[in-house]
Amino acid sequence: MKTPLFYLFLALTTTLFADVEVIEKWEFSEPDGTQFSGMFSNSGTHLANVDRASASVSDGKLTFTNAGDEDSIFLINAFAARGLASGVYEASWTYTDADFSATHEAGARASIGFDLRDNNGTAYKGYDDLLIGGVRLNYEKQWIELQYQDSVAENYIRIAKIERSILPAPLHVRMRIDLDKSGEPGSFQVFLKLGDEDEINPLTDGVISAGAKLSSYRILQQITNGNTNWKKGDSVSIDNFTLSRAF
Repeated sequence: MKTPLFYLFLALTTTLFADVEVIEKWEFSEPDGTQFSGMFSNSGTHLANVDRASASVSDGKLTFTNAGDEDSIFLINAFAARGLASGVYEASWTYTDADFSATHEAGARASIGFDLRDNNGTAYKGYDDLLIGGVRLNYEKQWIELQYQDSVAENYIRIAKIERSILPAPLHVRMRIDLDKSGEPGSFQVFLKLGDEDEINPLTDGVISAGAKLSSYRILQQITNGNTNWKKGDSVSIDNFTLSRAF
């Protein structure tokens, strides 16, 4: 029996898939054990230039664990296409598996996701690094939840949850940014599709900073920092991290 798994916290609308042209894609087809610096896109870009023991290729997917060697992963890396200033773009990926059984038993929290950045001469809090928008999978309070942060939100905000500690089906995420409408509500949207259920559009009115240029992405995994405690034995796998242009 099919059971609805998403509990939404913002207005729900549906949308058709946009026509897209893939710009860059990581398929994680490298041998098991390959770390960030050895994972390459179709454009030859490594996923990151710094390796972390908690992240490696496993069975054709990028798998995150708690290897006990770091409290978090926060790594920014540039796309092959940099300084994109106009047009509509999507960053997408699939959470193929997520198992927080041990974290659940401990009553703890863990987070994993990606965000998009502007590193093109932006001045933000003393750094050349402006958040455009991001989505993360967060385990907390006995359930998996999806959270977003845009250019105006101070913290991540929940948009959907799944009342499980183990992801019941692959979860596809699309973040859409419209650089031609930067600074306006709707310039950042999020789409989610769980297994064979219909795609949902729980965020329709997110905002990216006026004049933002897309140049890079950040990998973020919170293991034991920021009140997280990702327990050993738990893992999350991701496949097909992709940047596309939408039409």
